Amino acid sequence: MLTAMAGLTWEGGAQTAMEPLLRESDIVVRYQGGGMGYTLRTQDGSYRFRLLPEGLKYPGKVCVLGDGMVIDLESLRHEISMMRYFHRPVGPESLKISARAVILLPFYIRQGVLARQLEGIPASENSRQGFSYAYSDKSLKQALRMGDLLHLDLPVVRQRLRTCIDLKNLVFTKVYGDQPLDYREMVRWAEEQAAFFAPYICDTGRFLTDAASEDKNILFTSQFGALLDLDYGLYPYTVSFNTLAGFSAVRCGMPGLRPDRVVGTLPAYSAGLSDGPFPAGQLIDEDWGERLSLADGPAQGVRYGPFDLPAARYGLRLQKPDTLVLCGLEALDTLPSIPVVTGYRMGETVIRDFNALSSGDYLDGFQAEAEILPGWGQPLKGIRSFSELPQEAQRYAVFIEEGLGRRFDGVSVGEGVIIPR
Repeated sequence: MLTAMAGLTWEGGAQTAMEPLLRESDIVVRYQGGGMGYTLRTQDGSYRFRLLPEGLKYPGKVCVLGDGMVIDLESLRHEISMMRYFHRPVGPESLKISARAVILLPFYIRQGVLARQLEGIPASENSRQGFSYAYSDKSLKQALRMGDLLHLDLPVVRQRLRTCIDLKNLVFTKVYGDQPLDYREMVRWAEEQAAFFAPYICDTGRFLTDAASEDKNILFTSQFGALLDLDYGLYPYTVSFNTLAGFSAVRCGMPGLRPDRVVGTLPAYSAGLSDGPFPAGQLIDEDWGERLSLADGPAQGVRYGPFDLPAARYGLRLQKPDTLVLCGLEALDTLPSIPVVTGYRMGETVIRDFNALSSGDYLDGFQAEAEILPGWGQPLKGIRSFSELPQEAQRYAVFIEEGLGRRFDGVSVGEGVIIPR
């Protein structure tokens, strides 16, 4: 069976809903992303992984980095080392990397930093800042892919890398006034990466197609939700690739197949990226991330706010999940009252549903409207049935269901705990 995780708003498939699927899967595939991740907790400590698929937590799983990814090789090598530190060794038998995946070359990160500095935006050496440039070069057909590491001696590969660097040097020196890149240094870097990653690189599309024909359980995981999809999200405040579950098999080298099941997740609050309009965040005077009971605390570069019904309805239409889970209800435990965004208003114009004419930049200036629901003021940990939830928590879930026009199949009330609806 092919199962795809699907985040309906900004976030990807929620970890709590993913855990049961991970345990029943034979193969776990990451088909998009490369900048957000999950926290592995063990008796030896915890570490946040951004690239390695979640399935590596469990022995016997095969994990795949698919065609649609941009891969930060330096970070990936560090994560492989960290997995060994946590006594979960990673080798070519458990991790397979698509030959078609694009490499995040070091100068993409540098380009992101320089671009932000030119715009007067504080920038750090964050690999996420380089993804858009890697995807841009992929579209220009001058990016380096993982399979190219196996053929660095071919003149066509060397020439593609040289052409890319020559063009970057024009930008670096003429636009940013920075030092030029050294082509020979980049070749040495690529050769070093090739020596390490060669055993992991393969035709993952063929591997997955063969596994599907053998009725293996394959789980497609994502890092970003529907509202960040390049074509259907809140453009231009999106990522540089497609995040919808409908693209999962395509981005993994199986364009002729589609998921048998889509599991959609909705966090019980809004968590948007730092860029673009975020009307839900205007409803409160303080950062909601500090008030939520989040296991790992507020994520860096993320804005938090109340649940957003117009955004969720749009994501529901885009992802069309077979199973729908409300996640992170326990994050609201300590709030005395809980607003839910029901629409956006500017003058006499009110938006209840998103479409191609009411998203992205067009939301700028709109104010969120909300209905205030009572909080429950008690921990939900340990509850194992919907009827055991406090009446206020039940009412909150039902209010969202009525706004969506869709009943939840489950509600998560803790890490890896989903109670049936």
